[in-house]
Amino acid sequence: MLYGLHGRVSPQPWVLLTPDHSFLSADSAHVGSTIVDNLKKHDVTVIVLEGSLFENDPILATMPTLQAWITREFHKEIQFGGYQIWAVGR
Repeated sequence: MLYGLHGRVSPQPWVLLTPDHSFLSADSAHVGSTIVDNLKKHDVTVIVLEGSLFENDPILATMPTLQAWITREFHKEIQFGGYQIWAVGR
């Protein structure tokens, strides 16, 4: 929704990460790798994670490439309610 409000296209193909709804659970690892490739291609430097805490997110746990990339390249700036803002750098 934020991308639409700002007149921008999402930098990755899955705006909603819901296994067996927007992709098959069996494809989770591939989806995570595809997301990383797209975010890198679009030089994304800030991500907003919604829902569970990043460290315990069951969906990200099935996407090791995405989880490792976020952990390696980003740091958590702030958390408010159910949202976390992660930015490049440490």
